[in-house]
Amino acid sequence: MSTQSTSKPMPFLNRLALVHPVDPTTINPYAVLRDIFQTDSSTGFIQQFRESCQSALSQNYAWKEGCPGNLLFLHERLEMLLEACYLIYVQKSGSKKKWLPLKKKYFKKLALPCPLSMQELDNPYLVLESFFSYRGLREWKQDMHEWLEAGLSNQTVSEIIEPESLLPYCRYMEKLVAAAGWLLLCHKKPAA
Repeated sequence: MSTQSTSKPMPFLNRLALVHPVDPTTINPYAVLRDIFQTDSSTGFIQQFRESCQSALSQNYAWKEGCPGNLLFLHERLEMLLEACYLIYVQKSGSKKKWLPLKKKYFKKLALPCPLSMQELDNPYLVLESFFSYRGLREWKQDMHEWLEAGLSNQTVSEIIEPESLLPYCRYMEKLVAAAGWLLLCHKKPAA
């Protein structure tokens, strides 16, 4: 006899579910971000992301950062980052707590150039809110798959996705990566 879960299911957290053999809603999203940024900073990750975008925009296969598996690995990490940020967003959305003001000591650790505004640096949750208000998790993941498919083929992503959505995809993703790195660096906990 099975018991039904009373918790609300979290859709589209499949990458976290593949990597962590537990209920994705119980995963500490900051631990996931720590694992992702263990090998590279957010600035380095953004640079790799830009290279993957250039590859996807090319008419020919253009990934030059090693084998195609490297591009796949980058997208897997990006998908985990997206899901971890979604968990932070959902947890914060259900809370009425406010973020603590940013301490000036963190600005010394800020890598420039940074795609975040001062307001977003002070409250990186604004980036998550804007990101997931613009599109849902499912739509972001569909786009990520299209960009990956184009990056691994001789097809350009502009043949798959509406051209007017190409730049917003890149900008929003870059901001998300920067905000995730900043959240991890500052790990600001909500004030009571």
